[in-house]
Amino acid sequence: MDYYVARHRFSIHDELGIPSGFEAFLKPTEMGAGPQYCPFCNMIAADEWHVTPPPIYHHEQRKKTLFSFRFTETDTDCVFSASEEEEGQFPSLQLRMKPKNGDQSLFLNYRYGTSTATILPNERDEDLHFALWYAFALMAAPTGSTLIHSAAIVHNERVVLFLGESGAGKSTHARLWTEHVPGVWLLNDDSPILSLSSEDPLVFGSPWSGKSPCYHNIGYPLKSIVRLQQSPSNAIHRLSPLEAMAAILPSLPPAFAYEEHLKENMLVIAERAIESVPIFHLDCLPNKEAALLCCETIESGRENRHS
Repeated sequence: MDYYVARHRFSIHDELGIPSGFEAFLKPTEMGAGPQYCPFCNMIAADEWHVTPPPIYHHEQRKKTLFSFRFTETDTDCVFSASEEEEGQFPSLQLRMKPKNGDQSLFLNYRYGTSTATILPNERDEDLHFALWYAFALMAAPTGSTLIHSAAIVHNERVVLFLGESGAGKSTHARLWTEHVPGVWLLNDDSPILSLSSEDPLVFGSPWSGKSPCYHNIGYPLKSIVRLQQSPSNAIHRLSPLEAMAAILPSLPPAFAYEEHLKENMLVIAERAIESVPIFHLDCLPNKEAALLCCETIESGRENRHS
C-alpha cells in the first residue's frame, strides 16, 4: 500500500495492513501557504517493506558491530545498532524490540542510503508503529527531512514548533495557543516532519502524533521554534546560534548521534533551521499569559520579554 508522507511515497507491504494513523496519508501530500510543489516531486522512489527476517540476524553474515544504543523508559528492550558487512560500504542499521512481557521480538533492518527496509513484525501494533517511525526517519535523513519530537501548531499559515523534554508542557502550550490565539490549530502533537529539502523550511503532519489522534497530510512553512521549560514565571528570549543548536538536537532522533552519516544529516538540518528562522527559549507557566507572550514575541520580533 502506498502512503504519501511529507512528499515522500512510503510503501508498506500489504501483509502489515493499514497501521494506525496512516489512513489520512493515502493521497498525495497537500501544501498550505508558501511554495507550491508537485506532490510527486522529490519523493523517495520504490520504498518497500518486506515481512522477511532481516539478514543481519543470520549470525554467519554478521560483521563488525559499530555501535549499540539501548533505549530507556519503554516497555520493550529496544536496541538500535549498526554493523559493517563489507569494509568501505554504508553500514547496516538494525532496530530490535523485545517486549519485556516475553512476547515475540520485532526486527528492522536497513542499509543506509537505500530506499528499502525490512521488518520482521511481532503481534504488537505499537511496536510496528514505532518501527515504521524509525524506518521513515532513517530513509528521510539523507533527503534533508527528519521527524522532530515536538508539538506543531499552525498560525497565520505558518508553523511554530514547541520543543522540550517529556513533561515540559509541549501539548499544554499548544492547547493554550489553540484556545487563546485566534485561528490557531494543531498540526501534530508528537512527531511532525521538519523538511529542509527546499529553499524554505517546511513542516508536515505525520502518521505519528502521540496520544492525540491528530493526523493531517499537509505542510506549511516554518515560522519559529520555541524550546519550553517550566518556570514560576513567564519569560522569553531569543537564542544564539550555539544555544539554538543545543535546543534543537535533543528533539531529533537521539540514537542517530551514534552513527556518523545520520549524525551529519541531523547537524545539517539543525544548522539550516537556525539560519532560516528565529529560535526562542520560553520559561513558562501553563497559563494563557505564557501563550500570549510567546505569540506576541514571535510576531513582533522583540527578543527578550517578560509577563
